[in-house]
Amino acid sequence: MAASMVRLALAAIVSASAAAALAQESEQLEDLQRLYKQLTEDTDHIVSVDQGRDALATLDDLVLDESSLEPNQLGQMLLCRIYGLLAIGDAASLEAYMAELQSVQPDAPTTHRAAHLVAAAMGDGKMGAAALNAMAKSLDATVKRKMASKARRFRIVGSPAPALAVNASDGTSIDFADRAGKALILFLWNARRPPSPNEIAAMKRIHAELRSNANVEIFGISANPSTLDGKARGFARSNGLRWPHHYEQRGTGAPVTHKAFKAGSSPAQIVIDIDGVIRAIGVIGGSAMEYATRAAVAEADGRYPLPQSRAANGKLTLRGAERVAAGQQPGRGSRKTAKKTAEPLEDNPDAENLMSQARLMIRLRNRQNAKMILQRIVREYPNTKQAKRALEMLTDLP
Repeated sequence: MAASMVRLALAAIVSASAAAALAQESEQLEDLQRLYKQLTEDTDHIVSVDQGRDALATLDDLVLDESSLEPNQLGQMLLCRIYGLLAIGDAASLEAYMAELQSVQPDAPTTHRAAHLVAAAMGDGKMGAAALNAMAKSLDATVKRKMASKARRFRIVGSPAPALAVNASDGTSIDFADRAGKALILFLWNARRPPSPNEIAAMKRIHAELRSNANVEIFGISANPSTLDGKARGFARSNGLRWPHHYEQRGTGAPVTHKAFKAGSSPAQIVIDIDGVIRAIGVIGGSAMEYATRAAVAEADGRYPLPQSRAANGKLTLRGAERVAAGQQPGRGSRKTAKKTAEPLEDNPDAENLMSQARLMIRLRNRQNAKMILQRIVREYPNTKQAKRALEMLTDLP
C-alpha cells in the first residue's frame, strides 16, 4: 500500500511538472507572437535601435526548444532575431539566421522581404536581386517594373567602389574606394528630378545624426548639365543640404552617377563601408538604406565586425587581409601584379590544421563554419601557403 501511495504521489508530481512546463511554453509562445507582430506587422516600420536591443534580449530570455517548434513558429523566432540584428547594425551575424529562415520558409513573402533588407545590410548583391525578383512575382505590372529597377541596382552591391576621387565645391575631396577606415554615405540627385520632401527630410536627419562622427563621411553628388548648375546649387542652399557636394556638370552620361555607379536619374542613397565595398543603393531614407547605414556606421565605430559581402555574380568580396593576400591594394578593386622580389610564402603547421578542419566542414556541407575557418586563416596567418589556398577556396565557395 505504501509503495502504491508513493507511486501515485510521484505521478502527481510529474504530471504537475509537465503541466507547468506546458503552461510556461504556451506563455513564451505568446510572448514570441507579440514580439513578431511588433517587429513585422507594419512593413514600412523601421525597427529602432532600442527596439532591436529589447527584441534580442527577449529572445535570449526565451527557453523554447527550437527543435520542437512548428515551422511557422521557428520562422517567427528567426525573423525576430533578424530584425533585432538589423536594428542594432550587427550585419556580420545575419547570414546564418537568414540561411536558416530560407530553409524553413523559402517561399514566404516575409522571408523575401527580410532577405532584401539583410542583403542591403550585408552588401550581398546576389541575395538582394533574388529577393526583389521573388517579391515582384505577386505584384501588378507597374509595381513589378519598379521592383525590377531596384533589382538592377543591386548589380553593383557587394562590389568594390569605383577607384575614383572627386572634389566638392567647398574644396573637400572624397575617394570612393580608398576609405581609410571611414564609412561613406552618398546622396545622388539632380535638379531636373530633385529629391522629394521626404527624401530631403531623410538626408537632413542622417546628416544631423552622423555629422559629429569622425568615422563617417557624408557627401552629395548632383548630376546636372552646366545650364542647370546654378539651379542645383540654389536647391542645395535653400533646402539646407549642408554637406559637401560635387556638381558633375553633366546631365546625361555623368561620370560618377551614370558611369561609375550606374545609378540612373532618380535620387538615390549609396552606402560604402570602411573597406570600400558598396553595401547598398536605394531609396533615400528607406528601410533597406537605414539598416545598411546603421551597419556601416557600427563597423566604422568598431562595434561589430565586417560581414561577408557578395557581388551580384555570387562571388565573395575580398576584404582587408584577403585583398592583400590576393595582391590587391586595400580599398581598391584593381588587381596588382605581385613583385618578383616578394618573399616566398611560409608553410605554417597551425594554419594547416585549420585547413584540415575547413576541408572537413566542406565535406560535411557545413559551408558557414568552413567560411569562418578559412577567413580566420587569411586573417591570422597572412603570407602563408595556407592563406593563399584559403583565399582560393573562399572565392570558389558558393
